[in-house]
Parts: sequence; structure tokens; C-alpha cells
Amino acid sequence: KEINRQLLDNSEFRYEPVNVCFKNNKILLFGDLYLPGKKIDGKNIGLFMITADMNGNILERKNQTWEDLKSKIDIENDGYVKNSGYFFPHTYIIDDATNHIILPSEFFSKNSLGMIVTHFYFLDFDENFNLVQTKKVFKSTTQYPVNSMLINSYRAWGNSIKRDGYFDYIFSNELDKKKGIAFYYLDVNKNAGLLRSGEYSFGTVSYIKGKFSNDKIKFTSKNPMGILPSKPGYILVYEETKDRGLEKRIEKINY
Repeated sequence: KEINRQLLDNSEFRYEPVNVCFKNNKILLFGDLYLPGKKIDGKNIGLFMITADMNGNILERKNQTWEDLKSKIDIENDGYVKNSGYFFPHTYIIDDATNHIILPSEFFSKNSLGMIVTHFYFLDFDENFNLVQTKKVFKSTTQYPVNSMLINSYRAWGNSIKRDGYFDYIFSNELDKKKGIAFYYLDVNKNAGLLRSGEYSFGTVSYIKGKFSNDKIKFTSKNPMGILPSKPGYILVYEETKDRGLEKRIEKINY
């Protein structure tokens, strides 16, 4: 049963929702900002958070254009970060310990062969959606094998990379006792296969009390094939065994 209907766009901006969270009996809607009166084409001009009550009534809009973020990010008006590339936001995560909003992203840019995906980029907003800090986390570069791009929209490029599975971000979950958040990623060049120095390269980025740190996952499993979310502070590891087939186990992470 429909209980409410709200128009998101106004005379200043167009809004494209990306994801929604529920916090303290409020609805928090996040996404991309666009110029008013134009078709949404991927050339967004910033980010937004819209707060509504549980009946869907809009209480507040907080818009952050690229111009607003220049004090913390060396970003141009088209969303390009100098000496890094464009960043593709994956999802908005609310940290229960600080009420901060964490936006894990990955950089990508053009090269002679098409596109490359490079490093992680985390944006840390306070509960009022003011940017507090950013954090770049280095990882291996992935080549996205495209011959040409017929569109001139970095958001559309990012959607293509995501659709074809060339971003390395996997998922996030809470740490135990709500100490913070752990973000998980695959750190490997996909053209080189999944093995590097005889080990699977999965990593974590932890956010605890406003500080980021990253680490490699040390498996107890002999032949780990992949990881899945588990209870706070743990991951579910699955592996193929010769005699028993596919097995799974829960392992604690370091942070």
C-alpha cells in the first residue's frame, strides 16, 4: 500500500538515488547530483543525502557539488581528481560507532588500451554529510579490456566496468562490538590470474574511530577460493578440496 509520494527533483538539481539506509527512525537516501532540467546522462556534478521520516516526508536535503569538496579533494568540475582519475562510488555505509557515512570508491582512468582501475578512495562524511577526510589505499592495477568508448560520461564508463566485474571492491561488514567497519577487496591483476607469489591476494580496509588502516587477509585455509560476508569481525571462506568437494569455514580477520 502506497503511503506517500515525493518529488526529488527541484529547481536547483536533479537527483539520482544510488542507495538507501535506515537510521534512527529516519530514511537516508544517497546518490548523484545533476543539473536541473536535463536528462540524466552520467555527467553528474556532485553527491547528495536526502533525509526523510519513516512516512516518506522529506526533512532535509544536503547537496555536495564538486566545487564544495575542493577543500578536501583536488577535483575538477567534471568530477576528475587530478593525478588520479575519476572515482566510482560503490555504496554508502553508516558507521554505528561514529555515525559517519563512509563512501568506498575506486579510481579509474583512460589509457591507450581502454580503461584501467587503480586505487581505492574512501570519502568520510560526518552525520550531516560534510566531508571530513579522504583516504587513498593502493592496490594492483586492473586493465579493463575495451577497444573504444562511444560515450563521454565517466559515470557510464564506471557502470560498464562494474557490470563486467573489473572493480576489486567486494563487500563490507561491521567489526565485532560495533567498533567500526571492514571493507574487503581482491588485490590482483585479473589478466595475471588469481595467484600471486603462491597466495590469494585479498585485503581489508578497516575504519575504526575515524582512522583507516589496511591489511592483507591471512588465511588458515589451504586452498581459499573466495570470501563472503559473515558475522561482525569475521569472513566466510570457501575452498575446493580434493576428497570432500567444496567446503566453507568462518575465519576472524585482523584489524
